[in-house]
Amino acid sequence: GLPSISAPAVVVARVAIDYVREANYPGAFEVGVGVLNCGNTSLTLAQGLFQQGDCMALCDAVLVHLNEHGKSRWADDKRRNMDRFRLKVSGPD
Repeated sequence: GLPSISAPAVVVARVAIDYVREANYPGAFEVGVGVLNCGNTSLTLAQGLFQQGDCMALCDAVLVHLNEHGKSRWADDKRRNMDRFRLKVSGPD
């Protein structure tokens, strides 16, 4: 069963990481994050890890919104806010 939840919570349901190339450590990194999809109860984020402008890794993460009864719909205002960060994905030319 689910642990006791006293307020709405978000849990990580899935993480997929693709390591594109070897990074140098120590070193400076930049991380980009955007929303790929916002469903009724879940949110898919895409992240990229960059070093000196080169992509080092890509990650997709699925987050699920919960309340004390299990999965819970996002409030409309939360969905609108998340849509502000939606990535514009284009297909091949």
